[in-house]
Amino acid sequence: MFSYAGKILRVDLTRGAIEEQETPEKFARAFLGGRGFGAALLYRELKPGVDPLSPDNVLIFMTGPATGTHLPACPRWEATTKSPLTNMYLCCSVGGFFGAELRFAGYDGIIVRGKAASPTWLNILDGKAELHDAGELWGLTTEETEVTIRKKLKDKRARVASIGQAGENLVRFANIQTDSRSIGRGGAGAVMGSKQLKAIAARGHGGIEVADEEGLMTLMRELIVEMRRNEAVQEFSKFGTTQFVDPVNEGGIFPTRNFQAGVFEGAGHINAETMREQLVKKDTACYACPIACGKYSVVAEGEYANTFVEGP
Repeated sequence: MFSYAGKILRVDLTRGAIEEQETPEKFARAFLGGRGFGAALLYRELKPGVDPLSPDNVLIFMTGPATGTHLPACPRWEATTKSPLTNMYLCCSVGGFFGAELRFAGYDGIIVRGKAASPTWLNILDGKAELHDAGELWGLTTEETEVTIRKKLKDKRARVASIGQAGENLVRFANIQTDSRSIGRGGAGAVMGSKQLKAIAARGHGGIEVADEEGLMTLMRELIVEMRRNEAVQEFSKFGTTQFVDPVNEGGIFPTRNFQAGVFEGAGHINAETMREQLVKKDTACYACPIACGKYSVVAEGEYANTFVEGP
């Protein structure tokens, strides 16, 4: 089956067991992309009435057929589970490099169930997966966790999806972080924390076999040309998501004071032009994405001098 790694990793943390299954072709064709595939798997795997923070909940990481290929702006992957915040279906999309690296390691996705007896992290490397003790990682921030795992693996290019203290303490809106990107809303981080799964690392040296490599490269070049001509893409490339601050605020739907208000009086201090002029130092991009909407920003002076973020 072209454009798929062909395998899905199954991890049962209660048993400490790792198994592989073939990527089901009928699912891949019927539910194109990580979101559809993940939703279909969750529907099949999850029993009705399960507590989202119980070992019986399922956490699914799923890629799509374009993830890890040369197609521009296709680095995204999906985290799918039952939300502890809404008690309903949850799907979160995220960019970065983890999805591509998972595919290079030989897997289209990961299905996690159960609960580890103690804090644990999962390492995936070139078709092999192992569970490791995460006692020394528990309590670290996501950034500290990424740095520590990369040092353990002696590989700066390993990609890590991890939780911080919010996920560990089952905060129902906790994130999973990867490459400074957030698997936000709905509490997927709390689900990961309830399973005592601190992090998943992925690294691979394989590739994605497509049906027509020459045709794909031609399409890639055409898409990049069109993207560079598109004014909306140009604005997104220049400003990132801060381009939405002014129109959203003017529309009265800017989340202010925990959505007690829809207009923020100080929006002009954080809008696109101000951020670009005063804080942005360089643009950053996800895997194979020419848009580079990420903005590495640094506070130069004042109480928060030297504070930096990669975004928005």
